[in-house]
Amino acid sequence: MGVVHALPSDWKTIIRSLLCKNEIRPIPDTPYIKLNCGPLPISGVTSKQIYNSVLCEKQIPPTAQQKKKTDRYSDTVINWKKVYSLPFRTTLDSKLRAFQYKILNNIVFTNDKLFRFGLSHSPNCTFCNEQPESLEHILLRCEVSSEFWKEVLSWLKDNDIVIESFTEIGLFLGFFKETE
Repeated sequence: MGVVHALPSDWKTIIRSLLCKNEIRPIPDTPYIKLNCGPLPISGVTSKQIYNSVLCEKQIPPTAQQKKKTDRYSDTVINWKKVYSLPFRTTLDSKLRAFQYKILNNIVFTNDKLFRFGLSHSPNCTFCNEQPESLEHILLRCEVSSEFWKEVLSWLKDNDIVIESFTEIGLFLGFFKETE
């Protein structure tokens, strides 16, 4: 008793009628695979093409990236591929890379977040104790960090290193040339 005998009789009738009508398409000599770019002969497809096709279907942007698009950076065009690759091109120090990762994904635990979790006594800044300690405050708006950035800019100027625009988005996401 074979597989054909296991099929219900009404299925066999349908299959026979389709065979008689010649509605079943013959199997092509070259099998094709359907990717995002359309059907391609399987003999010419690389694993990288298959991987990229699967990745495009499954990949969703990080939630912090989605938040930055709706935040105050909504009018700015951001090349996220360059932003995420920048730490790997600029430093070998794993702690700096990890810190940039935390900034990009908005997971730096400031007093403001720790206070909401009940792990800090106050949401105020550790340095100035005047404003809630958010990532933006501690890196840009705090009077202590402002003095730090003034010193950095002074050092860069003394060493003939020119930064065209010193912007908030550049500090958070990194500085890179548009032609890179």
